[in-house]
Amino acid sequence: DIYTTLIKLIMHIRLIDLQWEGHHTQYVDYISRYLIDNDHEVTFLTSDQNPRVDEIRSTHSINVQRVNATRNHSDGQQNSIVNSAYIRAAHIHNLGRIYYNLRNKKFDIIHFLQYDNTQLSYAVLGKLIQKAAAGVVMTLHRDVFLNQHTKDWLCYLSRNVTSSCMNMSFSTSSIDYLTVHTSSIKHRILGGVASANHSNVGVLPAPTPEPIQNISTTEARERVNIDTDTHVILFFGQIRHEKGLDRLFAALQGSEVKLTLVIAGNPKDYSQDQIATWAQQTPDSVSVDMRCKYIPEGVVDIYLS
Repeated sequence: DIYTTLIKLIMHIRLIDLQWEGHHTQYVDYISRYLIDNDHEVTFLTSDQNPRVDEIRSTHSINVQRVNATRNHSDGQQNSIVNSAYIRAAHIHNLGRIYYNLRNKKFDIIHFLQYDNTQLSYAVLGKLIQKAAAGVVMTLHRDVFLNQHTKDWLCYLSRNVTSSCMNMSFSTSSIDYLTVHTSSIKHRILGGVASANHSNVGVLPAPTPEPIQNISTTEARERVNIDTDTHVILFFGQIRHEKGLDRLFAALQGSEVKLTLVIAGNPKDYSQDQIATWAQQTPDSVSVDMRCKYIPEGVVDIYLS
């Protein structure tokens, strides 16, 4: 059809992400630049607390709006029922603020760049938000709820509620399309959510940020105070169950090679005491350098060099 070559469909797309840690900012950057390069109009809605908006290279070409949002964690309540309740209450509050921002507006596509932990709140409020767009896209970064095979009743409940809410959102067309970062996550979603299929779930890989600085391994180790004369295993980033730190420690039990395990990242699913206990149980050939804290973006390249 000649008209498909002469007429280019320009869409107004609303990207929404209230987080900015990890690769969230890079994710917004890559997606917004792709959309701008294809002549779409882009509006980015983020938290009024987001300090990293200036890192998005397309900010001169997109409309950035901010909303008064509640952070989705409660200090000192890791892995507790209180924390779980707080997180869900925060998500419902934030989704309400997003709906208030969207009301009386119309977009071609609304893309929520973080669907994680919001499945319940979106199942409740999703139909209201859907009215503001012809299509709603979600990005799910992690599917840990589908890997919860323990007999713990809270994990069992979380798995079933989350899966049921996702199924409801698909079956009621509150969600038109879900993107995930890997084929393995897509496979588990298709097997664990009844209404998910190959036509409404696709893979959109997480971005790999371009290095801010390129330095040698020797210089990098010196700058973050790591011995330059030993073998090093780096466990980097948020310490979560699915990354397998427990399995790494188990594998190191049989090591006879002199090496250093550097753990650099903020504990999420394990306490520092638990990690310290594993470290004490390693053989004499393995030394453990625990840096269990948030690693600033400015030194990420140094650790990975």
